[in-house]
Amino acid sequence: MALGGDIASGLGVHPALVATLALISITLLSGGAVALAGPIGFVGLVIPHIARAISGASLGTTLAFAGPMGAILVLACDTIGRVAARPSEVPIGLVLAVIGGPAFMVLLSKILGKRT
Repeated sequence: MALGGDIASGLGVHPALVATLALISITLLSGGAVALAGPIGFVGLVIPHIARAISGASLGTTLAFAGPMGAILVLACDTIGRVAARPSEVPIGLVLAVIGGPAFMVLLSKILGKRT
């Protein structure tokens, strides 16, 4: 699969099936991780990928970007949750899931799109 869809097909692999099964597996595994760690733990799944996309492949730079980006995302979601439904509050986990879920799916589709 890393060599491309044509070569994988020539070797007897069905690229569309592999990509579909990979997407299902990643979705179930990330959903399980979020269910165990809580919705705030979702930040740890999304932010490192976004930081790597911004900073490049260097691990040190990715780590330097990921910390502040995670804090900014949680702070922004908390602010949105407090302001969106005044005088009550929307839980931060719900706001984070609404913002982070689609972002994670776009990220997964880009990753899987490069491999097929």
